Amino acid sequence: MASTTATISPMRHDTEFKTLDGTTLKGWFYPAGENASAVVISHGFACLKSWALPEISRALQSSGIASLLYDQRCFGTSSGTPRHDVDPELQCSDVHDAVGHLLSLPSINPDKIGIVGFSYSAAHAVKAASLDRRIKSIISINSFIRGSWLLGLMVPDRPSADALIWEDRERRRAGDGEVGYFPVCKTADTTGMVFLPTEGASEFYQRMQKVEIANGGEWENRATIQSLLKIRKYSIMEDMKVLAPTSLLMIVDESVLGSGEYQKAFEAAGEGGEIIKEFLTVEGGHFDPMTEGRGLENVIEHSVSFLRRIFYGEVEE
Repeated sequence: MASTTATISPMRHDTEFKTLDGTTLKGWFYPAGENASAVVISHGFACLKSWALPEISRALQSSGIASLLYDQRCFGTSSGTPRHDVDPELQCSDVHDAVGHLLSLPSINPDKIGIVGFSYSAAHAVKAASLDRRIKSIISINSFIRGSWLLGLMVPDRPSADALIWEDRERRRAGDGEVGYFPVCKTADTTGMVFLPTEGASEFYQRMQKVEIANGGEWENRATIQSLLKIRKYSIMEDMKVLAPTSLLMIVDESVLGSGEYQKAFEAAGEGGEIIKEFLTVEGGHFDPMTEGRGLENVIEHSVSFLRRIFYGEVEE
């Protein structure tokens, strides 16, 4: 499906495409001239496409790299039910269809396709690229690594989490089918378990929610309870081992370096063959690389430089 003709700004166009299961994903295409290299950009857990990612698209566009930025299924302007359901396997599958949509555009160079992902979608980028050799390069920003490890940090009370998951599942299966939800982050009104209990998460999501509302959109502080179960079994460690020859820029915030998880994942990326890879540490916490004045500018600078090197052989002096 080609891009629609509606234009949001002189250099950004509305676009939409179908996934394999018929879900319609909607987003923006940032053109960069004829025979341009291009990247797919997708957002993290329960976020929206408008949250900081357009700044990356504009910077890439100025450097001659086109991009496709879209809302994940069940979020924002994209279709999909139940709403606010975060299914990593389906989101990862959608990456292949986003690549296919890019390749259907006549201005795109089919040999220069990359993926930029933040947090959960950075993991999807790795999984998709390990299977899809149409993808030549990945920029992984604070990637999700292992669900069991992450939930151990974010939701350490496993008995309570398990009870919530299985009660919801049984009620939906045998009862009225109503979808159960839990908060993504803490607010003044939330009680009980939330998925991301940190102050940084609360500040980021609530700030982005205000921006979204100011721009005429909406965002709700919730995700389906079954999203917890789906995240627990998700991992990219084995996928990293077969990522080569796809190039990798792995950007990691300094707050998680002590865990060793990211270093292990980065080292694993070289096991499957020759690969161009870089490991970049940025200051701050998980959401700072997506925040202007904290880390976003650094991420943009290194992302543009890395992709220009991979796609066009440019090396900074």
